[in-house]
Amino acid sequence: MKGYSISIKQIGDKTVVEINGNLPEEEIERIKKRYKDAEIFLNGKKISGKQKIVELETRKLR
Repeated sequence: MKGYSISIKQIGDKTVVEINGNLPEEEIERIKKRYKDAEIFLNGKKISGKQKIVELETRKLR
């Protein structure tokens, strides 16, 4: 696969950047710096962004 596409979406208060194709690593790092709080996906895999913390279990310590 040659070339690439970049999609930047604002969904509510969240920014999502989708990169598909062969983008040089330097360009990916520039995007990460420019969109620090965005969720960034590279070819469908999440590579950056805030991770949601899900509490699975809570135990009371004695």
